[in-house]
Amino acid sequence: MSDLLQSVIGHQDGFRRARLPSLFSDFEAQRYTNPDGYFANISIWKDILCNAAYAGLIQENDSSTQRFSLEIGPQLLQKLESKEWGRPLALNSVIVIKFASPEEVLSPISKEDRAIASLKSLMDDINGQIRLLEKRIEALREKANSAVEMKNRFSALAALRSKRSAQSALSRRVDTLSQLEEVYGRIEQASEHVTMLQVVKASTAVLHSLNARTGNIQDVEDVLDGLKQEMGKVEEIGSLINDAEQERNTANEDEIDEELEALMGQSQSAEEEKAVEETKRKLAEVHFAGVSNPNSTDHLTPSIDQTSANPTAASHSSIFEA
Repeated sequence: MSDLLQSVIGHQDGFRRARLPSLFSDFEAQRYTNPDGYFANISIWKDILCNAAYAGLIQENDSSTQRFSLEIGPQLLQKLESKEWGRPLALNSVIVIKFASPEEVLSPISKEDRAIASLKSLMDDINGQIRLLEKRIEALREKANSAVEMKNRFSALAALRSKRSAQSALSRRVDTLSQLEEVYGRIEQASEHVTMLQVVKASTAVLHSLNARTGNIQDVEDVLDGLKQEMGKVEEIGSLINDAEQERNTANEDEIDEELEALMGQSQSAEEEKAVEETKRKLAEVHFAGVSNPNSTDHLTPSIDQTSANPTAASHSSIFEA
């Protein structure tokens, strides 16, 4: 925060932290919607600038002779700039001056600028007169009431005549202000039209430049046709690659099926060999039991059951019985 801003916050009457958002905003529109707030902000800013100039906080040259003048320029806005609220946006309403943003070229003050400044100054003066007349009318009304209470007919009539004269003057001032405000509104509208036209012209120039870079319609069509062709090539190449990959996958599946068949054949042969060995073992046990006990016939039952279930075992059993 600048030294100028630090010096006025908390010390300048009305320049309190709670009022800073309003003081730094573009309160020009409050001239009609909230005239009390508008003129309060104007009064506060004028006091700030006058006191700051007298204290030597604005001028670069800190001499006493420079403290009675106010140097206007970008430096003033920088000294009043706040990180929280930025630069004051309605300072041109406080001093009849012309600011430009950093990216704009500041043009000299024209006759139109002077006429607008004179119009705004006149409107401010009439607003001040209206407030004074309203206060005078209220005071005369109270005076007339007091005179009536005191039975002073002459004083009451004089107060009422003065009040009527003040009311007539107030009506004229209000009518004049209304006309001036209408004129000022039309000027603002015309200014907005000029700004909008400048923006449209600038936008048109940008579009023309971009279209020039793009080329004519035929060039665009050629580019799009070329893009379609290249995209078609990409699709064709991708299709060929997918077909080749699918063929490789099919060949691999055939090889896997053959390998699976081979493994299944090996497994079946192993199971058959295992069954033969098991049958031989059981037949050998039966034969051994018959040799050990020739009178027993129980050992023949299992051999018959098992040989009926396994032909291979039956052939072996007949060999042992022979």
